[in-house]
Amino acid sequence: MRVVVVVAAMLFCAPVFAQGVKLPSVTNSIGMELIEIPAGNFTMGSPRSEKNHKDREAQVFVTLTKPFRLGKTEVTQGQWKSVMDLEPWLNKSDVRISEDNAANYVSWDDATEFCKKLTDLERKARTLQADEEYRLPTEAEWEYACRAGTTTAFSFGDDESKFGEYAARFPPIIKTEDEFYSKKVGTKKPNPWGLYDMHGNVCELCSDRFGEKLSGGTDPAGPDEGSNRVWRGGSSGLAPGGCRSAIRASPKPSDSGSYLGFRVVRSQLVTVTQLVMEKPEPVKKVFKPGQTITNSIGMELIEIPLEKKSSESQQMLSIFLDEPWTKYETAIATAEKPRSTLPEAFMKQLEAAAALGSLELVEFIAAEQKEFERSGTLPSGESFRPIVQAIEENYGNANTQLIEAYRNAISDLTKQKRFAEARIVRDEMQLVFREAKLLRPNRTNGCFRMGDGAGVAVTLTKPFSLGKTEVTQGQWKSVMGTEPWSGEDFVKADKDCPATFVSWDEAIEFCQKLTANEHKNGNLPAGESYRLPTDAEWECACRAGTETAFSFGDDRSKLGEYAWFDGNTGSEQYAHKVGMKKLNPWGLHDMHGNVLEFCSDWYGDELSGGIDPIGPKGGSYRVFRGGCWGGDPGGCLSAHRYDVDPSNRDVSLGFRVARSQSVQ
Repeated sequence: MRVVVVVAAMLFCAPVFAQGVKLPSVTNSIGMELIEIPAGNFTMGSPRSEKNHKDREAQVFVTLTKPFRLGKTEVTQGQWKSVMDLEPWLNKSDVRISEDNAANYVSWDDATEFCKKLTDLERKARTLQADEEYRLPTEAEWEYACRAGTTTAFSFGDDESKFGEYAARFPPIIKTEDEFYSKKVGTKKPNPWGLYDMHGNVCELCSDRFGEKLSGGTDPAGPDEGSNRVWRGGSSGLAPGGCRSAIRASPKPSDSGSYLGFRVVRSQLVTVTQLVMEKPEPVKKVFKPGQTITNSIGMELIEIPLEKKSSESQQMLSIFLDEPWTKYETAIATAEKPRSTLPEAFMKQLEAAAALGSLELVEFIAAEQKEFERSGTLPSGESFRPIVQAIEENYGNANTQLIEAYRNAISDLTKQKRFAEARIVRDEMQLVFREAKLLRPNRTNGCFRMGDGAGVAVTLTKPFSLGKTEVTQGQWKSVMGTEPWSGEDFVKADKDCPATFVSWDEAIEFCQKLTANEHKNGNLPAGESYRLPTDAEWECACRAGTETAFSFGDDRSKLGEYAWFDGNTGSEQYAHKVGMKKLNPWGLHDMHGNVLEFCSDWYGDELSGGIDPIGPKGGSYRVFRGGCWGGDPGGCLSAHRYDVDPSNRDVSLGFRVARSQSVQ
């Protein structure tokens, strides 16, 4: 039983595509191996915080909808000769002649000609489909393949000391200038997707025209105009900083040299995604605290875990527990309980348990089935705790999955007019969900109790990202070009301290300008915007699944580990650098104190509950949250809230931003 459970859970929960997975490959008629790269999306470029970052690497979001095959290595001298019947590197400096060394002294024009000739050669040999071709990769395809799912400076991480394991480059690995030549391909470690020499050896040409700003969006192919092209990846003559995943430069199409080479793409495939995906999309996505995105001004945002189907889950429970079960309700309710097995019903439960990845739940259901086969009765009450615990502890659409399993079992049995067996399943379902108290929202799937005491029930169905920290002075200045805190008392001027002396109205303007800037540089999808979080979103993110006074528990003596407040600021009477205190469970800093944080809602004395609440329709004051460096512990509680005039500016007032689809 244990082996079956583990396998079943893996089928449901294993990621479709992960770093380090061995991707399929093909080998063409000249012995060139190409790795099948699946479609996907990623953040292209480098954050400002990355060592050796350049302005031309400002990050943009990219979606690649078309799978492609990319050369496992750079094109070799042997492969070049077999297609072009030329040796442009002969009698040139910084060259070692070898069939397996990377071809160099080839220009962008030469590389494009190679691709055309290879395409013709393969078509004549009938080893290439009519709708396929060889070409240079786009800049986006190249970086996507180089990163292979990573977000670090190199595909192997940020540690430059490991560089020599993945690339040949200048001293100390290469000892003298006589060694500044392209090396034998494939002798270093590959990246997570099995591609060699993506960092170093020769700079690799891409198809795009060069632009000072990266092209984002869907399947970008670079600017429409421009005289220069792009190379990526660095060469054996460059330091590690010149070989990062995001490094880019702009050679002329006619440039050639010992440092320039290329690898090819074979495209127009329609089966790559199917070949890579052994299973369909996972039925469950578990949030990993700390998962972030970084925008063009270096602002990190945490993806807040919400389950889109949480409201649907509540509706399904209502259907089951409060309304008649179709026209068969009477037959089900009056049927005698049978002394027979329930293979379909138990199988549905087992499938749901496997989807939850809960070994304990699967084992419980198996024992339950065995007991029913023996005695014809089912357990009740506290004996259902293993199921209850599995429901309560799982993120995502766990409730929905289990409810659907019961619904399907009842539906199948009633269609066959097996009412007595349907009654068993229905009665058990009611016991399980009533025991789990699932008629109230579940705190782990976008539902929580907002406020203190009984509070109000809130369900958030719209995913959003929230700033890991409050907006800093540096971020404010980069967007607004102003320093409203300048010359004010109780302020420390520092790019990493929170922006203060900004009003609610000005915070809204900041969000609007940041949205416009990010749309303009292609770093923000068209349907998304920056905004202030709602009152409910703020508290949901602050609580991070907890129900205690603070996100770290009820012990006020620990507040100084997580927040700046009047108990630990001492003589430093000002807002402190962001991110200096401990994170909350979802990876957010300073939620309990540093500066008070604006929310988008109008203030109301009573909290707004329900689904995706946005507060009263009007009012004179706005909401702010979170406590501040000059406040007491009571003002730093997860549930504590205040009202403020939208035009008010103060040493204690700041904000953090949300990023999402519009909530209007």
